[in-house]
Amino acid sequence: MVYPDSTGIPDQKTIISEPIYVKAGTTENLAIKLVNSPSIYTRFDKVHVWIMLHTDDGVQGTFEYDNINGKDMPIVDEDGKIISKKIILTPPYITAENQKINGSVEVTVQTAVAGWLVAYKTTTGNDRIRIIGKTQVEAGFKGKIRFNVDIYLEEYEKYILVDLHIDDGIIGKFEYPHADSNEYYGINRWGHNQKEIISRLVWDEK
Repeated sequence: MVYPDSTGIPDQKTIISEPIYVKAGTTENLAIKLVNSPSIYTRFDKVHVWIMLHTDDGVQGTFEYDNINGKDMPIVDEDGKIISKKIILTPPYITAENQKINGSVEVTVQTAVAGWLVAYKTTTGNDRIRIIGKTQVEAGFKGKIRFNVDIYLEEYEKYILVDLHIDDGIIGKFEYPHADSNEYYGINRWGHNQKEIISRLVWDEK
């Protein structure tokens, strides 16, 4: 389970993930789904959370912990300390320097899931007229990527838009708009979905 940080310790009254059942022994590469909570990150924020192991001593396979009933309590070590790990969550983002856009564009990106960087022709900075380039990105990637765009900006054109899309259809095949939808920022500090596309305006240096 995942808990928010409260001045350096887990806030065990607030669960911010769906329970995942794990068998005895070693389990690797688990994906934990976070759920609405005022403690989840907002745009560009970094936040500390705690990963914690619980017993399954009630109904097998049913998570019954509520911090009151004594069921499925956190597992403790031989010294009586709860087995937990504090980690930092950082939301996906795209940044870019002003650059000469001449058949390619370079951005810095951090991803959460596998997906696509997609460049759009735009006139206002908010409209997406047509796709002019794309490239795949792996889950957990952080760094610079340069990819081709099939456009040379006219004198009056100032920028292009680069969005993050999720690869949620046939893996490795770009299927937008039928699949591979835009990736959004997570829920905000009030627990509501911000519905803000992870995007970046890239300015052209004439």
